[in-house]
Amino acid sequence: MSEPLSQELSGQARESRAPRIPSKFADFDLSTSKSIHDANSSKLDVSKTTSSPRTESSKSDISKTNTSKNCEQCRSQIVGKRKAMKCMRCNCSLCNECLKIPIKDIESHIKLGTVWFCEPCQQRALIAVKTDKSIEDTCRDFLLHFSGRLSQLEDEFRVFDCKIEEKIEQKLDAVRSDVSTLVKDAIIEEKDKERRAPNLIIHNIPESENLVPETRKEDDVSAVAQLFEGTLELKDIDIESAIRIGKKEEGNVKSRPLLIKLKTKTAKRVVLKNAFKLKDKKEQNISIAPDMTLKQREENKRLRQEIKERTEAGESDLRIRAGKIVKIQAPGQPP
Repeated sequence: MSEPLSQELSGQARESRAPRIPSKFADFDLSTSKSIHDANSSKLDVSKTTSSPRTESSKSDISKTNTSKNCEQCRSQIVGKRKAMKCMRCNCSLCNECLKIPIKDIESHIKLGTVWFCEPCQQRALIAVKTDKSIEDTCRDFLLHFSGRLSQLEDEFRVFDCKIEEKIEQKLDAVRSDVSTLVKDAIIEEKDKERRAPNLIIHNIPESENLVPETRKEDDVSAVAQLFEGTLELKDIDIESAIRIGKKEEGNVKSRPLLIKLKTKTAKRVVLKNAFKLKDKKEQNISIAPDMTLKQREENKRLRQEIKERTEAGESDLRIRAGKIVKIQAPGQPP
């Protein structure tokens, strides 16, 4: 064996006395193993061997077939006083005579369980150690980066979650407020409808000229009763009150609308059902309509505009019934 190669093997043999390492060589460090067994460093010296070096390919071929306890180099059986160093990578054995190492040094190596590689495996082991160390460093850096990024994402998610909860709560508050307003408006509307349910609005009934307010009210009630009994041919319609809508202005000859409150909703329906008789008798352009809330009046105005547009387009016999436009079938007209 050449001198440089013998020196390299000698150095590796001394380093092999370090404690056992994991099978993946993740923590293998030859530089630190020298300080562990300095007392025996001169004894395990493979530079004294005189055997010829083997190529890596021949070594691989031998290690594949050598399953017995024989020396890879001299093929002697490892029995009796003959001891051997076993390569941790390929499991081949080299006896003490081929390695020129005292038996007690090999026994010390076996007892301590230190790591040793044959010459062909040594470089590969070193490369594997460096590669594993590089992979470990890369994985550690990745995990550190991933952990930091994960923590950042968790913080961002918490902030985002808080913002979402805040926005949802704001939306819910707005919805609650809107619903509450709608419910209140609906309740007010229904109460207003119920209050106006027995009422009528009569237009163009002449106003009394009496200066006493109470007398004028009595005159209005009498005029309405005469209208019901005479023109509409209705009897027993109880009138609870009659009130003029709006402030009376001097010099205004136009009569103010008259709000009539009847005692029952049934009486109101009867009056409206017979209101068509006013047109037949051309009673001074007098008209009768139900007392409606502001919302009902706006909807009624919209429906009347729609009837006007449809009539101009050629339709006929359109009426408003129960808040909808319906077509009235003329007598004798086929359905």
